[in-house]
Amino acid sequence: MDTPAFNGRWLLSGLVVLLVVSLIASLTGNNVPSAPRGTLLPRQGSTTVYYASQKKNGAPISLTLIRNPQFAPDLGMPSRTKLYSLKYWSQGYAVQGYVVVPPSRGPMPLEVNLHGGYMLPAGLHTNKYAETQSDAELWTSNSFITFLPNYEGYGLSQGDVRGGYGDYLDTENGLRALFRVFGPKIQGNHTYLYGVSLGGFVAMKLAESDPGVKALVLLSPFPGAEAFVSWVESRPSQQIDEVDRNDVSAMLKQEGANPRASWYLSNSLGDSKIKIPVLIIGGEKDPIIPPAMLRQLKGTLSKNDPNVELAFFPGGHAPVGMRETEMITYFMNSH
Repeated sequence: MDTPAFNGRWLLSGLVVLLVVSLIASLTGNNVPSAPRGTLLPRQGSTTVYYASQKKNGAPISLTLIRNPQFAPDLGMPSRTKLYSLKYWSQGYAVQGYVVVPPSRGPMPLEVNLHGGYMLPAGLHTNKYAETQSDAELWTSNSFITFLPNYEGYGLSQGDVRGGYGDYLDTENGLRALFRVFGPKIQGNHTYLYGVSLGGFVAMKLAESDPGVKALVLLSPFPGAEAFVSWVESRPSQQIDEVDRNDVSAMLKQEGANPRASWYLSNSLGDSKIKIPVLIIGGEKDPIIPPAMLRQLKGTLSKNDPNVELAFFPGGHAPVGMRETEMITYFMNSH
């Protein structure tokens, strides 16, 4: 299922949003391989380095240095900031993402910006909700190494759209590749997750399994298949986007409503294991992820950690503005 972002685009899609603050995720636990010795970055004068890797999940394929990136002037990015395109293997396909690396004398915290998209597997390839070079130049920070992965079927990534859990696996494999290439530059246990719409679900799945995540920011997050379907189906008179309701009907027809089905289990949160500070932001008039649905999500997440904040702002799906940015900045500085 796809979703409008702050620019009017549709659900589970939001463009990643960070002006001054960058937030987000990575894998820094035992399941993340350490970086090999020696440099894995392009040498002076070269543009691309290729890795002799087998077709295994998380194995890097290539790293391309993008010449003359156009970072927004108000971001204050140092002139020696590097922008890369990283390709890696995930579930049998070559998947791609962008990496922004500011100059630093030591390891830096990591943020991962997780875009939205389609909740169900789809036999299509789309640039509609993908991260682009322009996004990498805009949604970044001089205080973090920033990773903007594209799931399978989005942007420059091969394959077809797999839906929520498949996007989570793609992101996990992307983080493995990132650590193989940039490991010494990344500060352990200082990772931040920021997910928009469907990317919010991906962020929550990552936070459940990675002990290195420090904080989690969710903008109009998809709460998982079970919670979402039960909400829509139990409220036929509720003002929920008609396209959204059609997607739920397609989901029930395609996957069934059995809560024990493998698809339901993998695309639902169930009893959340998240035990880190969480900030949830929603739109007061969101027709896709209504405020009451986010209040229910807060209740679920608060069972393990009471440090869960929920705020609403005027607007629809994935609202973004200065007030939201200021709240995110304050939240991240506090954690």
